[in-house]
Amino acid sequence: MKNKEKILKWKRQYRVKNRDKINEYKHKRRRQESQFWHEGKLPNAANLAEKTIIGKVLPSLGFTDVFKPTKNLYFDALARKNGEIYAVEVTIHQRKTLKIYRRQFLEFFKLPLLVFFVKPDLTQCFLNEQNPMQYLTEYHYKQGERVQIC
Repeated sequence: MKNKEKILKWKRQYRVKNRDKINEYKHKRRRQESQFWHEGKLPNAANLAEKTIIGKVLPSLGFTDVFKPTKNLYFDALARKNGEIYAVEVTIHQRKTLKIYRRQFLEFFKLPLLVFFVKPDLTQCFLNEQNPMQYLTEYHYKQGERVQIC
């Protein structure tokens, strides 16, 4: 336990003394990750991703009664599976921030949330499923599991 405490103390001191170096490294890693994610981006990728998820992926995962609402609803689609209704959000970005009014909507209706992260070249898709009352404010594609795009 003493060695662990020494290491933690050293890390804290290092972070204080080398804050610029650490921030530079973080920014470099994020830029590299972003370049990988947006490599080969298709024009109109957001609409294509949404159509692919709603038309192919949701039915292949066993969802029925997929409903694409008007632009005024908070989510991209609603779908039913095993008698339960799910809210579906599709994004081509690596991160998705859920605004407070969307969380309140989900909590009020106790809807599970499905967040699909689709790579802008439509080669990869990641699904992050959240149960009611466990909603996060921000989601990242690495938190989800890979889903096959038909």
